[in-house]
Amino acid sequence: MRKVQTTEDGTTTLFDPRTGDTFHSVHGARSESEYIYLHCGLQHFIDSCTQLASPLEQINILEVGLGTGLNLLLTQQLATQYANLKFNYHSYELYPLEEPEWQQLKLAPFTAKEIETLHKSPWNKPINTSNNFTYTKHFSDFRTQALSQGFFHIIYYDAFAPSLEPSLWTSNLFINCYNSLNRMGIFITYSAKGEVRRNLIAAGFEVEKIPGPKGKREIIRATKPTH
Repeated sequence: MRKVQTTEDGTTTLFDPRTGDTFHSVHGARSESEYIYLHCGLQHFIDSCTQLASPLEQINILEVGLGTGLNLLLTQQLATQYANLKFNYHSYELYPLEEPEWQQLKLAPFTAKEIETLHKSPWNKPINTSNNFTYTKHFSDFRTQALSQGFFHIIYYDAFAPSLEPSLWTSNLFINCYNSLNRMGIFITYSAKGEVRRNLIAAGFEVEKIPGPKGKREIIRATKPTH
């Protein structure tokens, strides 16, 4: 069973003996997710569309690696600030948490009941949590998925590190991600490895390295060109 660890911001992560790695940064699980996936990813995308006067009615989000569910919960929380914008969230997970694992999680400000509701919700079925937020947990291997072309606006790529799961960071898989994104779509990940950058460029992305959260010098944000 994966072991719970408390990180510097008081929230917990899990150590996975299968990979020898933690799900989130020990410098702060919540603060890492907020910075990378919400601030540098989702909020950046919303702000960019606003600046370009490009109207948005719905944002389709793809997450690779549900894990503790923290990214989903944070996105659901952010959605409450945008009552007129619908959020459609899809997450792929091949190794779901077992009940004794998610029961030990502390992901403030989210309650134990909110964590339980998320992890007990059925797989492969859309779940409406409010008028503007729907999520679907896919119990599936992301590497085998044929994604709808041009459907997603942003991809949270939160898979285990390239050194641990290299088959999740190939150019062929990134081509699938690229094709699944709408124009101006964003691919955001915690990894800044050279091979990740090169594979994203080979897939057609415009790639930038941006400052990372505490304990991480840089992260990658890639964009699908408009042309």
